[in-house]
Amino acid sequence: GYILAGNSELNGDDYYAIKVLPPSCATTAVAELDAPPPGYTVIKNGTIISPSQTWSGNYLVQGYVEVPPGKTLTIAPGAVIQFANKTETGIESQIVLDEGNGGHSLTGAKLINNGTITAIPSCINGAGLWDGIEVRGVSSHTQSGFYDGSVTANPSSNINFMSDNGITTIKTNVDGTWDWNHTGGIITANQANFTDNVRVAQFLYFNHPNSSYFTKCNFTTDPSLYAVYALPDCFVSMYATKGINFTGNIFQNTKPWPAAYVYDVHGSGLVSVDATYNVKPTGTTSNSFKGLNYGIYGLTTLGLPVTIQGTSISIENNFFNNYYDVYLSGANNSIVKYNNFTKVNIGGMLPSFKTWNLFFDGCNSFTDEYNYFGATSTFLAP
Repeated sequence: GYILAGNSELNGDDYYAIKVLPPSCATTAVAELDAPPPGYTVIKNGTIISPSQTWSGNYLVQGYVEVPPGKTLTIAPGAVIQFANKTETGIESQIVLDEGNGGHSLTGAKLINNGTITAIPSCINGAGLWDGIEVRGVSSHTQSGFYDGSVTANPSSNINFMSDNGITTIKTNVDGTWDWNHTGGIITANQANFTDNVRVAQFLYFNHPNSSYFTKCNFTTDPSLYAVYALPDCFVSMYATKGINFTGNIFQNTKPWPAAYVYDVHGSGLVSVDATYNVKPTGTTSNSFKGLNYGIYGLTTLGLPVTIQGTSISIENNFFNNYYDVYLSGANNSIVKYNNFTKVNIGGMLPSFKTWNLFFDGCNSFTDEYNYFGATSTFLAP
């Protein structure tokens, strides 16, 4: 016989020795690929997009899709592109956008999303995610479009259920290692939706100004991600990058807080190491961070500044019910102005648990001005 043990916390420390599926579990990626529903087109593993293509309608993607230099894959409005998962198929399921060679005809590959890119639904535990998008560049060159691949997420588009890879801006070698000569891919998103991803975007070392931005986008984690036995990491991570802009976005986890604090349950908003970036309103639309572990977590060993700022006309970034709103370590000359930090009683936490709104750790010459700090419960004082 077998004895299987675990605990009631959804924090990644339970594993299975046997997987038993109920008879009702008929919705799997393999089943969908073997017998696609009427009106669905199946894209085989290893498909290369040449010439440029526009996908309209419904697609099931078996695995790896590559967009070579000079080519564009466009997802039409209303199209639904569903990727299989590696748990079931054993095949990496992702879109790869190749870097360009600097010539006008072989510029960086492009993905333009106007529809929905997501995973094939599966009732197999842990199988409800696809492996995201790899957008490559050339580390030694500035971003110009000639060398860097790019992802464009247009208004009302959706990218859902990506694994921890998210949209990553570095080339992955065949052996799984990263090629640091091929960073600098561009991600631009305007009024796009990113829902139930373990991570949305991962920016890695690029020693030039970065033109990537997110404007008026919705980043949301809800109980559907936990239903596929996955935990959120963060919406966007940045390592050694410069100047990425976040304006007027919503970063939120709508899952209720548990009765006892568990560190890795709710994920974080923006997480950075040795990066500079700007978190500001656009017009009258603020950035909002809600229900997260960290709203913003910034660590630097180089004394680099971060700007988290509203405007002087009472337009603020809003931080609501995050355990830790803003944590900056070693970020000299950072600016945190015109922000609204608010907390209420989160999930009946014990009064002894301490949290904070704004924490400068080892930061020199920082600016902390015109910020509002409010709470509706007494035990949440820093």
